[in-house]
Amino acid sequence: MTQQVERPQMHTFYHCNDSDKIDSYLDKEDLSILESVGPQNYDFLGNGVYFWDNKGNVEFWVKDRKRKSRRLELSKIEVSACFLLSDVVDLTDEIERKKYDRAVDILRVKRGRRYENRTGILLDFLFDTINHKVVKVISIDDTIEDPELLASHRLNYQTRTIWCVKQKGYSEVIRDGVEI
Repeated sequence: MTQQVERPQMHTFYHCNDSDKIDSYLDKEDLSILESVGPQNYDFLGNGVYFWDNKGNVEFWVKDRKRKSRRLELSKIEVSACFLLSDVVDLTDEIERKKYDRAVDILRVKRGRRYENRTGILLDFLFDTINHKVVKVISIDDTIEDPELLASHRLNYQTRTIWCVKQKGYSEVIRDGVEI
C-alpha cells in the first residue's frame, strides 16, 4: 500500500488594517506588525493575524471599522498563504471540534490550570501545546441581505469564514502581500 503524502494547499487571503501598519508590513515583510493581541480577541480566535477568504468580506470589515471610527485610515492587502491541512485547527469540522475540545480538557487537567471559558483564551492555551499554525472558523452575520439565488431554506449564506494565523506560522504560512 502506498503512503499518501500531504501536499501544501495554496490560498489567497485578505486583511484590513491601519494604513501605517499595512505600509510597514509591506516594507519589512514582518507579519507580527499586523498582529492583533489582547482582550479584544478573547471571544474570537485569540492572538494572531486575522484574514478573510474573499474580497467581499474584507470590504465588509472596512465599512464596519469606518462606521465605528470615521477617522481611521485603512488599507487592504491580499496575501498568498501556503500550508498543510494538518497545520489547521478547522473549527468548521465537527470531528475536529470534538477532538480539540477533548484536548483542551486534557491539557487543563494535566497542567492543573484553570482557564476562563472564552474561545480565544482556550485557543491560545491550545496553540501553546500543539504544532498547528492556523485556525479556521465560520461566523454568522445576519446583516447579510437575502440573495434571490439562495432562496432555499437549507442553504446558509449569512456566514463569513475567518482565518487566524498564529505566531508560530507567521514566517511559514504567509508568502507575500500586495496592497489592493
